[in-house]
Amino acid sequence: MGNASTSISSPPPPSESTSKRVTGANWGDLHPIGNPATAAWHLCISGTDAAKLLLGYQPTSMDDRWMSRSDGPDAQGTMVVHVYRSWTGHEQFQIRASTRAVSDGPGPADAAGEGADVGAEITEIMWDQGDGPVQVGEQEARDMMQFYTLFPTILLGASFVAADYCTQALDPETRKSNTGFRFESVDNANWKWQSRDLQVVTTLNQNCQIHQGGGGGAFAATICIDFDGNYACWVTPAKNQVCDLVFEQNEAPIDVCKSIKNIWGWVA
Repeated sequence: MGNASTSISSPPPPSESTSKRVTGANWGDLHPIGNPATAAWHLCISGTDAAKLLLGYQPTSMDDRWMSRSDGPDAQGTMVVHVYRSWTGHEQFQIRASTRAVSDGPGPADAAGEGADVGAEITEIMWDQGDGPVQVGEQEARDMMQFYTLFPTILLGASFVAADYCTQALDPETRKSNTGFRFESVDNANWKWQSRDLQVVTTLNQNCQIHQGGGGGAFAATICIDFDGNYACWVTPAKNQVCDLVFEQNEAPIDVCKSIKNIWGWVA
């Protein structure tokens, strides 16, 4: 599901002043990548998104799983972004990007012209392969970076918020008793829902939310809704499921609300 070039609608970037850059000074103990592997990655991003990579991402709550900071850019316009697990301080990824459009001072950015969005290219990714018998390969690392870490956390700035209503194309009444979510009818098109256990809602933009519920127990499920009535689910692999598409990760891919249509499912 990865693309060579990705365009994402996102909120305006924060100020690019040096005072806004994340330094990681208050992150405590940090641990470098334990078993690193490196591969080329030619992924084009906009100048706006490159600016966000440069500024980094500071966790705002315990629900934020990732944090990032950057080095550079140097005289050649190269910057390195370090991505860490916020709960452990372990570095999971490094991203090397080449750009002359992003700078925190006079130089290449000025030459591009004020307001220019000439973009940048991610040229290399380094990741932790892990130390178990099944190691993380190149494509899996790219997918993890693109769908679960880079875009939702750093570029989209996805945050955890509360939400009560969702529009459904299909009546969930017949499945209500055996799902991980409790439904209450609001009107003909809308249902109020709540997880039987834990409910976490990630709002990616005005058209897309990812709902994670069930607390990882017997009724765990993730449902992604794009408010046009299209939704997909993730369920625990150990459970039987009625689902046209199952994601065997604990987060649904970031592009599910853009690329997947008329797919739905529930915990069986």
